[in-house]
Amino acid sequence: MNIGIIGAGNMAGAIARGLVSKGFAADKIMLSDSDESKLALFREKSFNTGTNIETAMNSDVLIMAIKPNNYESVLTEIKPY
Repeated sequence: MNIGIIGAGNMAGAIARGLVSKGFAADKIMLSDSDESKLALFREKSFNTGTNIETAMNSDVLIMAIKPNNYESVLTEIKPY
């Protein structure tokens, strides 16, 4: 199972680390964020990263870990996928 997390802030990090601590492989988790420096930190820990669309397309389960004011634009962006 591939898990996608849109967002790479504190909430996304806690979710990703929690999944790994429960046995999910980091390379089965993909994160996206507009801040490349946040994504680089996840890549250093063997997580996959990509755009919002890539994350949506490559995930069996998608978690939205973004601020509420960003939901509408992100959902509009990924809706076709």
